[in-house]
Amino acid sequence: MTLSPSAKAILKVLVEHIQTNQFDASNPATFIGYKRVHDILNLPMSAQTYGESLERQGLGKLADWTKKHRFPAITGLIIDTGTHVPGGGYFRMFDKDYEKDLKWWLKEIEKSLQFDWLPYLKEKDDNVPADDLVSLEPQDVETPQAIDINKPNPPTRVMYNTYRRLRDTALARRVKLLYNNRCQICGETIMLYGGELYSEAHHIQPLGAPHNGPDVMGNILCVCPNHHVQLDYGAIELNIVELTIVPEHKLGDEYIHYHNLHIYKGS
Repeated sequence: MTLSPSAKAILKVLVEHIQTNQFDASNPATFIGYKRVHDILNLPMSAQTYGESLERQGLGKLADWTKKHRFPAITGLIIDTGTHVPGGGYFRMFDKDYEKDLKWWLKEIEKSLQFDWLPYLKEKDDNVPADDLVSLEPQDVETPQAIDINKPNPPTRVMYNTYRRLRDTALARRVKLLYNNRCQICGETIMLYGGELYSEAHHIQPLGAPHNGPDVMGNILCVCPNHHVQLDYGAIELNIVELTIVPEHKLGDEYIHYHNLHIYKGS
């Protein structure tokens, strides 16, 4: 089964992002949205949603191609940026369940990031001249000599890396969806390119040792990055009556108490 030009165009977008290390298999927030791919390819809107429009213009063919060839299900890298999960059509294509097979999806993403897709991008299309094919392989380019080579050396720079664990579980994505990515503390959100909204999920009683908090909705807050850092470092106290809470989200008083007793560093 030959990969169609429309499907190959979408695959090329994904492979270019893989080659520039823009995807982290453990963090779906780094995956690419339906609208973003739609915009990159400058596609016309052919359905009510970007996901459906993209499916009609190559995404469905790409998914079918990977399934028939038993390749990794790379189309799972394209997600709904509100939930950070692919649409239900992705799971149905591979005979999987949207809620039960999230681990399968992330495993397929790991395989996709390791798979060699370049040979399939270099296959010649019947209606595309060979000279028009774009190579994604690194090219040897001679680097010109700097014109300021005799100028004084610039100040030495030292790089510091700070690591903060961002956990984005299925429950965390559900909580963020409940609040439309608006911080429960300040009500703010961050608008990304294309109008996408961004927020982070905070486990009030942190997961893992030494706190060993549970991954349950009652232990999760939807917050902006600023308040996430303040909570992580114990810079602010939590007061449940001051938080925005929707009826579908039952916060646990015990987790609020744990934060104020063991995380908060104030008096």
